[in-house]
Amino acid sequence: MDTDRYDIFLSYRRRGGFETAKHLFDLLTRDGYSVSFDIDTLRAGDFDTTLLRRIDQCTDFILILDREAFDRTLDPAFDRNKDWMRIELAYALDKGKNIIPVMLSGFTEFPDNLPADIAAVERKNGPKYDQYYFDAFYAKLLRFLDSRPVERAAAPFGEPAAGSSTLKIKSDTDCRIFVDDEERGTARAGSLFRLPLRGGSYLLRFVSVENPADAVEQTWRIEKDVEELYVVALAPVRRQREEREKREAAARAEEERRRREAYLLQLPDERFVTFKDNSGKYGFSDRENSELLIPANYGYAYSFSEGLAKVKKDGKLGYIDKSGKTVIPLIYNDAGPFRVGLACVQKDRKWGYIDKSGKTVIPFIYDDAYSFRVNLAYVKKDGKSGYIDRSGRWVKDA
Repeated sequence: MDTDRYDIFLSYRRRGGFETAKHLFDLLTRDGYSVSFDIDTLRAGDFDTTLLRRIDQCTDFILILDREAFDRTLDPAFDRNKDWMRIELAYALDKGKNIIPVMLSGFTEFPDNLPADIAAVERKNGPKYDQYYFDAFYAKLLRFLDSRPVERAAAPFGEPAAGSSTLKIKSDTDCRIFVDDEERGTARAGSLFRLPLRGGSYLLRFVSVENPADAVEQTWRIEKDVEELYVVALAPVRRQREEREKREAAARAEEERRRREAYLLQLPDERFVTFKDNSGKYGFSDRENSELLIPANYGYAYSFSEGLAKVKKDGKLGYIDKSGKTVIPLIYNDAGPFRVGLACVQKDRKWGYIDKSGKTVIPFIYDDAYSFRVNLAYVKKDGKSGYIDRSGRWVKDA
């Protein structure tokens, strides 16, 4: 039979509140309080009867609330007779115990639709659990207690009792802390976060608050009755992610550019029609649907011919392809369209002919020149007019 008397009853969900309950049990016991903590202090016998008897005995009822604390209570499919936290809370409220809610990280407010037998808990006050300023939280919790401790030799304030360990976490970034996939709180950049643990191995995961994609994970073993420091470095992870995202964005942009270029290059010349924008610049749009094909970046633009268009900027002429890429520099004083793969261009007051790569194939020796028609082009030189072939050979006088 359970004959011990208890000052304080700890009520919690095992999944979300066990570690906090165990840590508080260790500290309160160390400081002279008699605390009911079921996993350590319940003996064999009638479990539910023993629990309720302990609540009868206690003065204070500490209710540890994680963010999923009332999920079972509000789930109509869950068996009410197995909802022990609700049973304990309803009994403590009915018996007029000093209810002290302790809200863990993630629990922000009581649900609006709590059952009638526990709805009064909304009016109860308690300290908000704070890992960054744990000593201040614990001191505030003690002030909420109606119980008085039995004087005994105690460890220095803030140190865990035997069997309890603390992992002190310092992070360079605000991060959420998970222990074996259970969220345990949020560490603030530069502040010390105290994480109570029992001795053993744990899977620790630290996730950036700003960007959950930044995370580190490590298996950590901690011995009993120790304090250890763990430094979390998420800033390098963030930089690596940002660099990776930049590379991926650049790769996507390049892929889109290539796709767009391939689409434009296969369009027939007649689809490209010149337009003039409000600033007086010229570009090209689609004759069929008015879609912008090449932005208005030029002082003047001419029709496409054989896949290239003559454009003017700052008084000089050159050629662009259908993707808008300059393929022949804008260095000529005058120029004509491409015909049979050649275009007449003027430089330093003389005319010659270039191919589509911009290479000079007929020298700049003519006073005037015109585009090829079939295989002949009309030219003037030294007061004489005539026709040349594609090699530049004088074929006949005009």
